[in-house]
Amino acid sequence: MADAGGKYSESLLSKIIRFFLRDEEGSFPVFLHSLRLEDQLYDLTIIRFFVSFLIIAGSLFAKYILGIYQLNHHALILLAIILFIANIVNFVIVFPVRKSKEKTTSYRFLLSLVLHLSIATDFIFLVIALWLVGGVYSPFQTFFIFHVIIASVLFSPLIAFIYTIYGYTLFFLLAIGSWKQWFPTVFPVGAVPSVEPPSGTYTITVVVVQGLLFFLTASLTTHLMYFLREGQRQIVRINKDLERLCDQRKGFLQIALHNLRAPVSAISMHLQNLLYGYGGELNDTQKSWVQRSLTRIDELVAFLHDLENLSVMENADLLREAKEFDINTTIEKIIEENQDLLLSKNHEVKVELPERKIIVIGIQRLLREAIMNLLTNAIKYTPRNGKIIIRLYKQASYARVEVEDNGIGISPGDIPKLFREFVRLKQQKIEGIDTTGSGLGLFIVRQVVESHGGKVFVKSQLGKGSIFGFDLPVVDKR
Repeated sequence: MADAGGKYSESLLSKIIRFFLRDEEGSFPVFLHSLRLEDQLYDLTIIRFFVSFLIIAGSLFAKYILGIYQLNHHALILLAIILFIANIVNFVIVFPVRKSKEKTTSYRFLLSLVLHLSIATDFIFLVIALWLVGGVYSPFQTFFIFHVIIASVLFSPLIAFIYTIYGYTLFFLLAIGSWKQWFPTVFPVGAVPSVEPPSGTYTITVVVVQGLLFFLTASLTTHLMYFLREGQRQIVRINKDLERLCDQRKGFLQIALHNLRAPVSAISMHLQNLLYGYGGELNDTQKSWVQRSLTRIDELVAFLHDLENLSVMENADLLREAKEFDINTTIEKIIEENQDLLLSKNHEVKVELPERKIIVIGIQRLLREAIMNLLTNAIKYTPRNGKIIIRLYKQASYARVEVEDNGIGISPGDIPKLFREFVRLKQQKIEGIDTTGSGLGLFIVRQVVESHGGKVFVKSQLGKGSIFGFDLPVVDKR
């Protein structure tokens, strides 16, 4: 109806329908809240298979082990077989759709229909099972509550309450029918407390109590599911915001790297020209200033290099470039290319490589960067005339790379922090050791290794040295 302002006001009935039928996005689904119908039906099908076997096993156990008389286990087994066959139909329908990436509207409607039919027939199966095992005397009547919970979890609140009324109606008819003896009721001796038909007082009491349980269970479960879905919606929104911020950070990082690389290179070149005397002879003080500035520029270049590696690692499509390569040769080239750095601190270097080549699959330049980071760290944190060992060996289905040094080591409390982003440990000042850095080196090592399906590790003792390394899956070339 229209209000005074000419706008149509929403009726109370429409508001109620909107409350009960709205989904996570505020739209009106025909059947369910969830978009993963195939998963719901698949899980329900697995449960029903289990229930079929449970009915058969339970009836045989009750008759032949517990010795319960007048139990029609043939009828229970037939009921389980019918449930099993119905389940096979469900499985044939849902399994191909679950594996398919494209879900058409007609398939979704079919899955919704099958799911509703499954829930509706489950209540009927339960009523028949209760009828065969004592009716209102049956200890299994509480399984109705289980079915109410399933309906409340799977469906919108209104649909869940409709199923609750439907299930309660079936139970009510079973109870009244047993009381009025509309149909013969089986009372297996030993499974139920009485072999006489229930009295009116007992029947009314059971009907009222079960009714309260049905509707309280449906109410509490639907409210709980509402709050869970509300939390899920908030998590989805937060994840979308985080993804947007992450994309913005990546874009900013790329722009910053692009805009900083050229001026930093120009500054470094001009400072080197000054140091070489191309702009006139410098005195000792001026040379010292220029040299210190070049050192800081080198640190900035190294930091930009780390940021560039970090930016590369955040590319989700990166591992499509992965290829098989020989990691033995990669380590040999790293040692050969870093001889000057090793000799600058007079380190003794030992390389332990297996005779047989070890093949891994990945991006060679990134794994090379990871090994380089471990090696430069060992060189950096080992005093002059130290000893560094680089070893490679195969352990089960993994290739293990280790870089061992006899440097300053790491305290046990600091080891868990090592592979985090922008972490710099407070090291004691030791002559000949420069502890400056970006705090990204080991974080990048972990990112590279884990993106290749590997795992990093460290063993260290303060003052006695460290072993940094990682494991990578190998390609079996037998």
